[in-house]
Formats: sequence, C-alpha cells, structure tokens
Amino acid sequence: MTKILATIEARMTSKRLPGKVLKKINNKYPIIELIYLRVMKSKLIDNICVSTTNKKTDNILVKYLKKKNIDYFRGEEKNVLKRIIDTAKLYNPEIIIQLTGDNPFLDAEIIDDMIKYFKKKKCHFLTNNAFGVSSNRKFPHGMTVNIFYFRDLVKNYKYCNKKELKEHTSLYFFREGRKKFKTYNMPIKKKWKKNFLPRLTVDEKLDLRFINRIFKYFNSKRKNIYFSYKQILDYLDRNQNLLKINSHITQKKFKGING
Repeated sequence: MTKILATIEARMTSKRLPGKVLKKINNKYPIIELIYLRVMKSKLIDNICVSTTNKKTDNILVKYLKKKNIDYFRGEEKNVLKRIIDTAKLYNPEIIIQLTGDNPFLDAEIIDDMIKYFKKKKCHFLTNNAFGVSSNRKFPHGMTVNIFYFRDLVKNYKYCNKKELKEHTSLYFFREGRKKFKTYNMPIKKKWKKNFLPRLTVDEKLDLRFINRIFKYFNSKRKNIYFSYKQILDYLDRNQNLLKINSHITQKKFKGING
C-alpha cells in the first residue's frame, strides 16, 4: 500500500507573531496541537510528523511535542526543503502531504479528497493554492495543502540553488513544476464555495482574535475541535461582519507561490 506522510512545518521564531505555534486557542489547545489532532482525523495518512528546527528557540516546542507524544524531527532552520527531506527519511513514504504550523482549521476531509484526486490523476504535484494566482484561488489561506512524491522532492533538491527555493518546500514545484511535472490545482466542491474567502491562517494578533471567535462559537455549540470547513463557512456566512477582523492582513508573497 502507498505510504503517506504528513509533515507540519513549525518553529517558534515567526517574525510577525513569535511563538504562534504554541499560542492557545480559547486558552485550551495550542495551535500546533489543534492542527495535529484535526489532521489525525484523516483516513488515508499513515504518519504525521512536526518538522521543526535544531535551534534552542524551538526547545520549548519540542518539549511540548514530547509531552503530547507527537512525532517530531529537528533539522536546519533556513533550509526547510532539506529539513522536510530529512524528516521524510525517517518514514520513507511514497507521498508527502505538506502542511504548515499556522493553519489551525486544516480539514481532514479536504486532505483526503486531495489524496484521492492525486492518485486518480496520477499527478506529481497537487495543490489547492491556485499556483500563486490570487484571482484563481478557491480555498482560503489557512487551508493550503500541497501533495507530491518524496522521490520528486529529492530530485528537486539539486536544482534548488537559490536561498528562497530552500526556504520554501514546494516553491520549485510552483515555479518549474508545470514544465517538468504533471501538476494540478485541486477543483473545489460546491459545498465549499461561497462569495467570500475567509482568512484562516495565523500571522498576526488579529488573525488569532478571528480564530478564537470561531472556536468560541463552536465550543458553545459543543462541537469540540472537529467542526468542518463547511461548518466554518456557514457560520461566517451568517456573521460576515467577523470577516472584517483580519481581512485587511496581507500574505507574504513569493514569485510563483501565494502562501
């Protein structure tokens, strides 16, 4: 059977919101744990590993991961591409699901749908990030999932001589992928379509406030932490004033990729 590994890139030294991966939502779950628990709901992923750095600043993150029995790997801080490759070597997967540690609403149903699509289309790289074209984006920041073969990631490494290509695991796929690989942008189902795209990632304090408002609502309805992306959309559709909290925040952009 195909072995599938989900990697979650995380570190404590975010410039805009330092220590965000351990920021607690509703004073209960740190973001990194929420991501892990929600991704654990996937029916197709075999292993999940938090890929962090060997810097002292991430000792506190590693201590928490140990406490929660969450798999982790420590590698290079700036060369994230190598860190993910080294992380994957521990598991020797066929397929890697690349996730990041600032997206607490990641939905296992979306991830599993993308895995099925990846296999059905027999592609080499699948994203729901619209290849960096904002106007074509159907999934919001905070739901980004990239899928590729481990062997292709290893092949890419020898071509990634520029600093930014090493800092972003999938950047080479986004820039060169359509020339060298069979690549697709994930089509979106009708149930996930609205006339707005909420910002569901955490980069600044206002993002954190927005995320807290959503979790607070679902906790009041006793939905625990496993409410779906569709449920989030339906709630925000009824309360679109909440979108103003963080809709003005811009995502850091790179040529060929859009967060």
